[in-house]
Amino acid sequence: MGRPVGWERREPAAGAAPARWGRVVALAPFLSHVAAVRTLGIRPAPADYAPDERDAILRAEWILYPTPRLAPVLEAAGCRCFPTAFTYTIWKDRPLQWRAAAYARIPAPPHRICYGQRAKEQTLERLGLPLNAAGPNAAKDPVIRAARPDQWRDACARHDPLVVWKPVPTLGTAEVYCVQGRAVGSRFTAPEGRSLLPPGFSLDGAVHMALQLCREVLLSEAVVRFQWSEDRWLFAGLARPPRYWHDEEGTLDRFAVVAHFLERGIL
Repeated sequence: MGRPVGWERREPAAGAAPARWGRVVALAPFLSHVAAVRTLGIRPAPADYAPDERDAILRAEWILYPTPRLAPVLEAAGCRCFPTAFTYTIWKDRPLQWRAAAYARIPAPPHRICYGQRAKEQTLERLGLPLNAAGPNAAKDPVIRAARPDQWRDACARHDPLVVWKPVPTLGTAEVYCVQGRAVGSRFTAPEGRSLLPPGFSLDGAVHMALQLCREVLLSEAVVRFQWSEDRWLFAGLARPPRYWHDEEGTLDRFAVVAHFLERGIL
């Protein structure tokens, strides 16, 4: 578990070079302590940067933490951003998460993204209760367990669109922390809260699918969740990585991971 894909790799990728000052520009100040990163700070709009700062942005190989507001503008200007505008969006957009998983051919429980009352009625007829339902904002809208008709009606009244999926019997949940197409951490949680893997159990399948998803849709960084049901892992959502990631191998600082990748020439 923990560091499943050689995150402590000591050699940069072929042709890569460690970051040099000016090659990497950051807007948000999360890496201001890293000498190779020129941090400009967050401004309301690109025009609020001084001419030399705008020139530095356009010449940089990477723009780090450009904010959700500026990332689309900078990418339209040809800049390469981390996280990408799409990554910022998918962290919060639950329907997009499930569509991305389907695009990447990641197994998932029976589900449907419902727009409007007719789709919700058809989903109830097709899947039947109980159902899990949640609103479109993955960061704010909690999952509602609808086991009774009144709970289902309440979920339908609260949100549109509504992401609905069939609950499955599970032995536990796996979370895989991915950055730039590499898995840097993984952990397991059983329904009763235990974090130890059952004997003979492996997270390798969850790690493989998390990497497949992140590489297929070009996610910069994410924590991808899966549930083990019967004999396979099923997609359960994704989220922005926390500042501090904890697993059996210790604690990772999200920004220290990115700094490490810069030093190794991976970014």
